[in-house]
Amino acid sequence: MKRIVLTALNDNNKIYYDNLIPFILSIKETDYEDDIGIIDYRLSQDKKEVLKANNILLFSPSNVSKELLLDRHISASDIAQQYKYDQISVYDCDIWFPSEKLTIFKQIKDQEKLCATYDPWACSFLYTCIHSEYKDVIGAKLQQLIEQQGYSWQAALLVGDKLAWQNYRNYIVKQLEQGYFKEEYGIDATILNLYQYDSNNLQFIHQKYNCIPVCGIENRRRVQGKWGYYYQNKLIEGLHITRNHRDDTFLSYKKVKSDHYFQEGKRLATNGQTTYSLVKESIAVFKLEEQHITLELVSAQANGGHFFTKIEESGEVFRKGALWIEVAGESRFVLKNPHAETVRLVYLCQSIPTYESCSKFGLLLGKDSFSPELNSIYFIDLAPYKTLEFYTQELDLQGKRLRWIFDNVRLIWGLY
Repeated sequence: MKRIVLTALNDNNKIYYDNLIPFILSIKETDYEDDIGIIDYRLSQDKKEVLKANNILLFSPSNVSKELLLDRHISASDIAQQYKYDQISVYDCDIWFPSEKLTIFKQIKDQEKLCATYDPWACSFLYTCIHSEYKDVIGAKLQQLIEQQGYSWQAALLVGDKLAWQNYRNYIVKQLEQGYFKEEYGIDATILNLYQYDSNNLQFIHQKYNCIPVCGIENRRRVQGKWGYYYQNKLIEGLHITRNHRDDTFLSYKKVKSDHYFQEGKRLATNGQTTYSLVKESIAVFKLEEQHITLELVSAQANGGHFFTKIEESGEVFRKGALWIEVAGESRFVLKNPHAETVRLVYLCQSIPTYESCSKFGLLLGKDSFSPELNSIYFIDLAPYKTLEFYTQELDLQGKRLRWIFDNVRLIWGLY
């Protein structure tokens, strides 16, 4: 029996780092040992090379539909036929796998039926992709299906035998030929629900395989002493992190398994991840005046992307004369109070326009750590000759940055 788990992606850097890397890392922590593949909607060459180096198969899409979310299902059927796969599952790439077991293929009971689960509610996008002249007729079918079943079907995970996929492919193509739909977000769910209405060829599987946060997820200790996510007393195997929950400290893979994400995720990062020591003289370059607080720059490291210092001139961002240090990727710099008296350091961190903030950032003072909130002002009384480390962690060197701001501070190095 030849099986494959598929997802689909275009060259979206944010989705690659925030969703696809957790998808790959987590499925490799399960007992699943068959093929993993990506339907490649114009991924960059560097992403392709990294994925291939990590034994991820890449497949060309069929490009029958302009909407990736629908075309992936047509492509899955074509991939099964061309590469002789017997069973295929297609996941949204914002799903990750929190259990050590993946039993999704064991749910296939009928060669002609695709397996899916339902949405907690019928989303408005089920109707918005229908052309206005067909909205009453098709909308009535959808409404009748929802009333009969008590739910609508969700398209984020489909699994089935190659015959079930072939049947569904043929249905999608026929629907597109009718001209009923705008090929936009939501059309995959709309056609999936109409497929059930017309054919009754969907088989329900428990939400534990595709569980979204609004279902009401429980995190509790298991018999073996491990923690697990549960829904209706069943251990969740597919945690679907929808858009509003992607920074949730309780659910996000990057938050829950932070150390593993940053360590193992480096293998899937497309930029160089080697950390270099920065020349201190290039950072501590600004003129000192009597009113400035001076701190010694003990060390600074970064792994590329961006490291930039500036003195604020206008006072529009924070205060005139404040020191900015902008960073990206993995960065660390250590400041020391070189004075015989305590120094009060006032600081804040903020995101930079057109960039998202780094995924993880904070301070280390001895054995104590602290993660500040963005755009909040803090102070710390730094004892004589004590050091303080500021750090960021981020795999995406291009799309995410962070700005540290220090009030009235100038840096010195060595024997100034």
